[in-house]
Amino acid sequence: QEQVSFGKFKALLGLRQEYYRIPKEDTNIKKFNKEDLQSYLLPRVGLIYSVLPNINIYGNYSEGYEPQGATSNLNPNAGGPFDPLIGKLMEVGAKGEFFGRGLFAGLSVYEITQNNILVSANNPAQPELLEQRGQERARGVEFETAGQLLPNLSVNVTYAYNDAQITESNNELLIGLEKENAPLHNSSSWVKYTFNKGKLAGLGVAIGHSQNSVRRTFATYPNEPTRYLMLPTYVVFNSAIFHSVDKFRLAININNLTDEKWFAGGYNFERNFPGAPRNYLLSFGYTF
Repeated sequence: QEQVSFGKFKALLGLRQEYYRIPKEDTNIKKFNKEDLQSYLLPRVGLIYSVLPNINIYGNYSEGYEPQGATSNLNPNAGGPFDPLIGKLMEVGAKGEFFGRGLFAGLSVYEITQNNILVSANNPAQPELLEQRGQERARGVEFETAGQLLPNLSVNVTYAYNDAQITESNNELLIGLEKENAPLHNSSSWVKYTFNKGKLAGLGVAIGHSQNSVRRTFATYPNEPTRYLMLPTYVVFNSAIFHSVDKFRLAININNLTDEKWFAGGYNFERNFPGAPRNYLLSFGYTF
């Protein structure tokens, strides 16, 4: 890997060779049609242009390789061994620092493709059986800002538009459907203010949120891709009150302020994961 600079440009060039070998003493190795050695050549290219001292625009392209986990490769009930996960990323964007370089902001547009994704085969008679999906593609826009607006006011705000779809599959009925558990819209925030003068000096308050739009779960049966559950959209608000005196700090966090009923994720009609209801956390700290 090498980084070079010329004028207002910086370029990053890299090449990586990956090798992965499954032990030959594994009896499952006979399921491979070819030799047990997996390998992949990974290029990486990035370019940055400095528009202003505090603002850069950039673009990059990279590829990824990851062998499937030993649990899925060696489990005789999973149907493996499986081909490795292969990914490609293309991204362009801009990043900047503001308010005396105290606040960072970034905006990017991207496309990510992944091949050989392991998913459940949806076989009721063999619940551990897996299969490899041909390809998934995500295209989207991300925005992030974090840092100090004032010495006693900090913010962290993120938003992502992520259009993730199944683009290749042995089951043609799945092609064009959105990827499971991938919301189209996702956002979060955390704003913290600390009083630094008067009788309230040392007292601080914070509030924020996390949000997801609707998400599709996995199809219940492979030949009926319309039989899936849509997890509803949610917005969960969190807050905190804290007070610091010398080396002591007392804080109370209230999570899920409105006691929203929400789902952290899910697989299908039978397997879903409810999010935590309203809860409280009291903490006390001392800095040595």
